[in-house]
Amino acid sequence: MDGVYYYARNSHEFWGYSIGIDFERIILIKNTPPKLLEDFIRRESWRAHAVVMSGNKDCYQPAEQSYQLIRQCL
Repeated sequence: MDGVYYYARNSHEFWGYSIGIDFERIILIKNTPPKLLEDFIRRESWRAHAVVMSGNKDCYQPAEQSYQLIRQCL
């Protein structure tokens, strides 16, 4: 399969989905990032540094228009 270098497909497989057609049709959404991020940066021990918003996939997918999770985080 082409695109095996793209590790997001392997993440799909980790969750029990096919890295083929399921990857193309099923979008996995974590809907708690705004709350998790807020809790994390409010820790007294947290020191300001870069925060990665999307390490596995482009965070600006069409679903972001509906969910607006990145907007909430920003």
